[in-house]
Amino acid sequence: MPQRPEPTVLGQQHHATQLRFPVALARLPGASDEMARILLGLFNQQYQVGTTLQFCLWASPEISPALAHWIHARQPGSIYERMARRRAEYLSQGLRQSLFSDSPYLLRNFQVTLAVFMPGEPDSHGITDALALRDGLMGVLRSAGFPSRTLEPAGLLNLLDEMLNPAKLGSSAPSPATMTTNNPSRNRYWHGTPKY
Repeated sequence: MPQRPEPTVLGQQHHATQLRFPVALARLPGASDEMARILLGLFNQQYQVGTTLQFCLWASPEISPALAHWIHARQPGSIYERMARRRAEYLSQGLRQSLFSDSPYLLRNFQVTLAVFMPGEPDSHGITDALALRDGLMGVLRSAGFPSRTLEPAGLLNLLDEMLNPAKLGSSAPSPATMTTNNPSRNRYWHGTPKY
């Protein structure tokens, strides 16, 4: 299905009969009744008939950026940095095998994504409606205490590459997926051969 990127509308993709946009959400381990009440606003938006909301919770084994940030927050050369490095090495062992012998305990970076698919034409009216819906959804999420951001195409491709390419899981090797234009979507997401 060929798609045409719209460079002026960030984080939104479209094809002939559908507009769509992904939103990355902050994970929240617990929620109050008040937060749940506010989140009901997600379902009170003015959706067009045929609009779909898709939530994805991904437990990514890619924890190296968080560990690196933790190490670099310590003074270089200090005992605290050495302790942080040793702890990061230990925690990195929990990517593919349990840290404990008597119970399963793997380390993961949980990521939440909301994808919205709505019928519409990629004209100025349809794009305006999609942007208004996106801003309304992000406003509801913000008021409930869920920081959110628009997931740009490169971020979405990297997330999908991580999900669909299990040979790379936890490898900590940055190999960002890139998108090319003027090709059908089935041909343009990976440069090279995906490893399954």
